[in-house]
Amino acid sequence: MKKTRVLALFLFFLMLLGTAALFSSCGGTEDGVVTLEGDLQSIDIKNYAVVYAKSFYNTGTMVDHANSFADRVHAATGAALPCVGENKTTTTASDPEILIGLTGRAESTAVLSEIKGDGFAIKPVGNKIVIAGTSYMHVLMGMEYFCEKYLPDASGTSVPVYERAVAEELESVVLDATSAKGVSMIHEAGLAADRIAGNTTNSGGRDLPCKLIDDLSEDLCSRLSINSKKDKNASFVKKDDTVTRAGTEFLVGRVNRDFAKECLQKLSGTEYGFFVGEDIVLTSYNDDALEKGGEALSKLLADAVTEENGQKKICLPKGFSLKRSVNPEWITDFTRPSGEGIVLTNTQDCANNSVQYYYTGDGIGAESYRAYCDVLKGEGYTVVTQSEAEQSLYTTFVDPTNTFTLYVAYNAYAHKDQYNYPSKNGERYDKCFRVISAPLSSVNLPDAGLLTQNPAYVRKTASAITAMEIKGEAVGMGYILTLEDGRFIVFDGGGVNSTAPNEFTDLWNLLCAANERITGKETSAANPVHLAAWVNTHSHGDHYYAFLKMIQKYGPTGALKMDYLLGNFPSETAIYRQANSDILTMGNEKTMSTYQKHLPDGFKFVKVHAGQHFYLANVELEVITTYEDLNPARITTQNDTNTVMRITVHTTNEAGQRVGEGVKTMWLGDANALQSRYMCTMFGDYLKSDTVQLAHHGNVGCEKDLYSCVSAKVLWFPMDYWRFELFTFTGKHPTIQAVNRHALSLPSMQYVYVSANNDEFSNNYNICLPFDAETGEPDYDGIYEGLTGEPLSYDGKSAFNNTDPFK
Repeated sequence: MKKTRVLALFLFFLMLLGTAALFSSCGGTEDGVVTLEGDLQSIDIKNYAVVYAKSFYNTGTMVDHANSFADRVHAATGAALPCVGENKTTTTASDPEILIGLTGRAESTAVLSEIKGDGFAIKPVGNKIVIAGTSYMHVLMGMEYFCEKYLPDASGTSVPVYERAVAEELESVVLDATSAKGVSMIHEAGLAADRIAGNTTNSGGRDLPCKLIDDLSEDLCSRLSINSKKDKNASFVKKDDTVTRAGTEFLVGRVNRDFAKECLQKLSGTEYGFFVGEDIVLTSYNDDALEKGGEALSKLLADAVTEENGQKKICLPKGFSLKRSVNPEWITDFTRPSGEGIVLTNTQDCANNSVQYYYTGDGIGAESYRAYCDVLKGEGYTVVTQSEAEQSLYTTFVDPTNTFTLYVAYNAYAHKDQYNYPSKNGERYDKCFRVISAPLSSVNLPDAGLLTQNPAYVRKTASAITAMEIKGEAVGMGYILTLEDGRFIVFDGGGVNSTAPNEFTDLWNLLCAANERITGKETSAANPVHLAAWVNTHSHGDHYYAFLKMIQKYGPTGALKMDYLLGNFPSETAIYRQANSDILTMGNEKTMSTYQKHLPDGFKFVKVHAGQHFYLANVELEVITTYEDLNPARITTQNDTNTVMRITVHTTNEAGQRVGEGVKTMWLGDANALQSRYMCTMFGDYLKSDTVQLAHHGNVGCEKDLYSCVSAKVLWFPMDYWRFELFTFTGKHPTIQAVNRHALSLPSMQYVYVSANNDEFSNNYNICLPFDAETGEPDYDGIYEGLTGEPLSYDGKSAFNNTDPFK
């Protein structure tokens, strides 16, 4: 036996002796609302069964809570106790049992009869442990107390239990048709509180806590027979936390009230909690848990409804608390950042069983970040990736057991004072730590094939960037980067709609043409198109659907090979206001696994994070940002969920020697204002690049500051000339035009490539910009048609080589 275990047992017995001495001099002691009586006795529950009252079957939640109780006992003691209703159990009155609620056993009736007024009691009686209560909620209080008071001190299957623990004559918060008129439902200020007319999403345009309040209010009114439609202000009025407290409050979310803050501190980062004091609190550090807490609470309130003199009421015992974790796959067992001035502010569901822990406070800084990383290294964590940019620091770890990963970032916001953006949608630019944990059963780490900075390869061709033609009324984006080893990287790939139903075939034909120019052979299973990576900025249909259709049709033939899919796709709660959208598609495990199966060798999905660098042949990919970096802002448009990357093309000559400094391109996808502001405040002029893709097809997207930071020479416009003209010259969209013309008029800007001129859908081009093997720079005079290989000229519609008219 380890010395620490011997010491723990010794201290435990000392505690027993001290407790016995205390109780010999007085009848009991107070533990909050609970009175503890008599001595602790160690009960070996190895052969016990959990037996709950048959009336639990008439409730919505009590059977679930009984099973949860048994699971928690098992987790703490290793004793796997059967958990059954009294009318289904095979045990008898003479067998050892933990009795929950008013069972038919005499012990349950006896213990219940001893409780004065409303409350609960826990009492060993013979070979039974009885948990009794005067209502379902009081029984649940007893179960929770048992788990939190007794189980932490269990020694194997032996649990220390007092002779009696009782909470009685408890007060309650009573909700009925009369008292409800004085109850306010309070949410955090600054949230979208009301349904937007015409918004057909599940949220109706509301933030989750506000939608949850509306659902709970409607639910309570229904259960208490209150006609809320007759008088909307009759009860449970929704308000934000800037109002002065008046009467009982129902606090939902991270509300600025002392009681709500106290309750939140009792939770881990991945739990929801329901607490009753003078006010009622439903809270969590993240919206995913809060949403599930609301669902559980609705069922719990249904169990608490009683009727007296023809009036329905709900009695919520003061002192009641209930805490539950919502996703067993979330990794929670690791050392967290700690120290003075380091505070857990919230957590966020990041999909793929990943969860972000977000820390702020005066103690956040580079020094404390490095100290935390040193702690992890000392515990045996292995560093997989590491980088820094503009004072911000990024590290990816794997735990010593090689079962989960931690992505740890320090966001310095080194340029926030330069931009001084006003608050919008709850965003903050405070220095912070982000720790994202994920099981390796749900995410893949980047492997050596992506992390080797100078990979060995045979140079087969010059690099090139090809803008895929946008046809008809299709709205989309597709770019192909040719690597010197003959592989390709596809950025998004375009969409499919009624006017361009074969766009996926166009993408395939374009890749085949490039492959055949490089190899001199027809594309086939013996000479496949080899994609080093597909970078999907986000899964809007016009950015991913053509690619997926292409995989579905040509993947099974063996003529298409693919190594990686790089991206990061949001959870539903991260984009709650617009959650019923195709933006969630690629984050769906079934979608991902389905498309992996279309390729004989599959592909590896790597969930990327800001600050990570990847290397494919002569190209470096740097992840600038993902939607995860916007927390705590509430995302109001799906277009702020992009994975923004910067690629650097390093050209080599025929002798294999690198020439030039490398050419950088910013791929913005559909990035919008929130991501634009994040990038500026984080990186400033570090974003300087040679070429840039205009965000969101030249529609509402990134702001002027972002393009000033990038200060590019080349602008890629992922749309047809008709929309280029509409959004740039006509004056019909002045806000959009101001941004586009700003990007075009920057002193550095010289070349513009539009994805199609759309002149009656003829004379459209797949513009290909090759790189010069002697200088390492793009060969601007050597642009050609990507499908045919024929030279192209600057026609003032598809391609511009002089942006002075825009300046």
